[in-house]
Amino acid sequence: MSNSVPIKTVHERLTKIWMKIPKPYFALAKLAANYDSRWRRGADILYLGDSVVERISWHDTDKRTLDQMTADFLPNGIRLMSIARAAYHFRIYYHLLNVLQSMRNRPQLVILPINMRCFSPQWDLNPSWQFEEEIQYLKAYSATRRVPAIRINAEALTFSEAERNLELDLPFTDMTRIWQFLDLINNTPPDPEGKFQRRRQIYIFHYLNALRSNHRRLQDLARILDLLDELNIQVLMYSTPVNYQGAIRHVGEGFVDGIRGNMATLLSVIHPYLREGQVCFFDLQEYLTSDDFFHVDEMTEHLNQSGRLKLAQRLASEIKEMMKNKEDTWLN
Repeated sequence: MSNSVPIKTVHERLTKIWMKIPKPYFALAKLAANYDSRWRRGADILYLGDSVVERISWHDTDKRTLDQMTADFLPNGIRLMSIARAAYHFRIYYHLLNVLQSMRNRPQLVILPINMRCFSPQWDLNPSWQFEEEIQYLKAYSATRRVPAIRINAEALTFSEAERNLELDLPFTDMTRIWQFLDLINNTPPDPEGKFQRRRQIYIFHYLNALRSNHRRLQDLARILDLLDELNIQVLMYSTPVNYQGAIRHVGEGFVDGIRGNMATLLSVIHPYLREGQVCFFDLQEYLTSDDFFHVDEMTEHLNQSGRLKLAQRLASEIKEMMKNKEDTWLN
C-alpha cells in the first residue's frame, strides 16, 4: 500500500501554511506604488472590485481576468490598475480611496462595480467579510507611510448564534432565519429535486432581500461619491450582471421584479450624484445570459470568458466616452 499523500492534499496544506505567513498588505502596496511614487504619475484608471473582477472559469481558454480584458480594449498609453478581492464592498472601497488624499498622485477615473448581492445578509453580515484589520491599516497610512504585513483572513470567522438567528422577510420562501439559508448553502442534497430547491433558496437569499435607502452599504457608497467629487475624479459605476435567467428558471418572473425594485432604491440614492461625463452609472444586472456565467445555474456573478469579454467591451466603450469629456486632462 502506498503511503504517498495526494498532490491535491499537499497543495491544500501548503496553501494553508502560506496564508498564515504575514505579507505586505497587497491593496495598500499597490496604491502606494502607483499613487505615492515620486517618479511616476500612477495608473490613469483605478478599477476596484470583488471576486467577479479576478475569477476565471476552469473551462476558459482565455485566462485574462475582467480588468485585463478591459485594459486591452483601451487606447495605447492608458494604464489601468485593479484592486480586487473576494467580498470587497463599499466600506473598504471608501477607505482605499480615502488614502488617495494623502498620496502624491491620483487616478483620472475610478471604476466602481455595484454588486447588488453585497446588500444581502449573506454578504453584508458575514463576519469574515468586514475587513476591520485592513481598514485600520488604511486609516493609519497617512501618519505611518508604511505598508504593513498582514494575514489575509487566515482564520475565517463564523456567524455568531445571534446572527444566525436573525429573522428575515424574504419573498417566495418559508425560510425566515439566516441559519436556515447558511445550512442549506453548506449541504447539497443528492437528488435533482433537492438540488433544484437548494438553488432556488440561494437565489432568493442572495438577491431578494428588499433594499432600503438607509442601508449602511448605500451610505458608504454615498460617502465614496462625495469623496471622489471632492478629489475631482471621474467615476464609472455599473451594476454587476446577475444570472437572472437562471434565477427565473428557479424562482419565477417575480425574481426580476425583486431585483428591479432594489435597483430603483439604488438609483434613488445615486441619482443626485450623476453628471454626464463625470459620474456615470449603467444598470447591467440583466445585461448577460446564463451562458455567460461559470454555469447556466450559477448563483453568484462569476463570469466565463464570454461574459467577461462582453462586459469588458462595454466598460471600455464607456471609458472612451468619459475620456472625451476631459480629453485635455487625460492627455497631460
